[in-house]
Amino acid sequence: MTAERSRSAAPLVALVVAAGVLLGLPAGVLLHRRLGGGGGAVERAVTLLALDALGPCAQARRALDKLPATIAHDGPALAATALALAMWSVDHGGGAADLAAARVELALRKGDTALATKAFEEGDEVLSKKEARQKLAEGWIAKQNGQMAAAKKAFTAVARSKTLASRAHLEQALLSDTGGSLLKKLTELDKQGLADATYHLARTVKRRGNAKGAADLYGRLVVLGATVIDPIDLVLEWADTMALAGEPDLAQKQIEALRAKRPEDERIVAQMITMAARAGDTATVVNLHRALVEAKPADIDRKIRFAAALNDAGDFMQAQQFLDDLFKANKEARNAAALAQLGRAWVTREPFRAKELFNESLSLKENVGTYVLLGELEAGREKFKEAKKAFEKALSLNPQLTGAQIQLARVAIAEGSLPEAVKRLEKVLGKDPTNYDAILSLGDAYLGLSRPADSAVQYEIAVTLRPGNLDLLMKLALLQLQRLARTDEAITTLQKVITRDPERSVAYYHLGMAMKDNGNTVGAVTNLQKYLDLAPDGEWAPDAKKILDDLN
Repeated sequence: MTAERSRSAAPLVALVVAAGVLLGLPAGVLLHRRLGGGGGAVERAVTLLALDALGPCAQARRALDKLPATIAHDGPALAATALALAMWSVDHGGGAADLAAARVELALRKGDTALATKAFEEGDEVLSKKEARQKLAEGWIAKQNGQMAAAKKAFTAVARSKTLASRAHLEQALLSDTGGSLLKKLTELDKQGLADATYHLARTVKRRGNAKGAADLYGRLVVLGATVIDPIDLVLEWADTMALAGEPDLAQKQIEALRAKRPEDERIVAQMITMAARAGDTATVVNLHRALVEAKPADIDRKIRFAAALNDAGDFMQAQQFLDDLFKANKEARNAAALAQLGRAWVTREPFRAKELFNESLSLKENVGTYVLLGELEAGREKFKEAKKAFEKALSLNPQLTGAQIQLARVAIAEGSLPEAVKRLEKVLGKDPTNYDAILSLGDAYLGLSRPADSAVQYEIAVTLRPGNLDLLMKLALLQLQRLARTDEAITTLQKVITRDPERSVAYYHLGMAMKDNGNTVGAVTNLQKYLDLAPDGEWAPDAKKILDDLN
């Protein structure tokens, strides 16, 4: 391997190996895969770095000496990334200016604008000697602070630079974000080999509903990309996208391998919770939250999230008891967030008590989520005027809040204003094509408008997002059977329900009826009899007995 190739590969190898070690993958295998073998000084240095974030390599030590302690001690993942950037700048003669700019970007990646500003001020002297680097850092900070005009001006100046033009074009594209135009620009920059463009392309493609394409991009980025993105965050995003792309088992294995290496990292548990919630596995969600509480029993926020998980699982009495005990033990725990969850625990049993708790929560602190909960409560009581008021208040606090838009659409459906509901929901899905609640509600609205075929399309999409939702599968099956006369499709859907829940009696009844319509007498008799075995006094038992007598 040439010396030039060794130098250019340095930051790339650092991230590859850092991610690989965290995942339990052999560093040598990753290095061989990426670099085709070889054993230059840089590869050996970075391998040591990955195996020990502050490894004994002299070159890594020299690079570390050039970094502020605030970066070096942010943890192994960020330290590895920062050291990769350091070695890149040392090898290419960029020196202090590149390090100063990297420090700003790392701080912004962490969402710490104050630290980024401090880093910029501390590096101002060296940055001023490299105008493009200085302007790039200025643009990042301006963007983070919402000063879009200043950010645009800074990035335009950087675009005239020979060395940083591609990065400037990326920032300009992200600022404009004009739908198809953004996708085109990100694709062009990805083809130029700009790893950060690949990252944003993956996120954009995922947001637009192409999880498979996004998963491929993330996979390429994890193995080949050199970015200032924390490797843990990158692998978690990749796993999440794989799950959406229809590979939940592979995604789960990836997450479990990561957790085995970093059991203390809460981001990994958070991703496990997200994936379990998406699969409808509320028991796993509750257990993961319980584990977080047990790890830090003094953490009130964790306890509130645990109560929320209990509510999500329908364990309302347990959630109520847990929060009542928490309030008795710690009066300071009776905050706005905890009161909102206590209100949720009372909704189905005493709605007036729930309303009092929601209003008490809002008196302590206005919160869009609590306004949505209040609106849902009022909608459930068919107090649609009050519900609209609560949802609109939530939107006034956050105009981009899709949840409130969806709830307003549901109110419109309940009131019979179906075209209004469709308009709201299609607008939401235009920005977020994989929003499960919007997809499901749009299916309901289409059904109300006597558009069963369009409704079925939405329910089928929803099933791919929540394959564990058997009620939704039953809803789709009945639509296929009763409104669309798609008997074969209905039979397939009902068989999926029975495979996952062999005790769901009503599925056997409808499967038997579907098979009867298809002329399959044996199948009809078998399934109708199974229905009667499971539910001898069920709603459809008299019909099932009569049909069985006729068939026999």
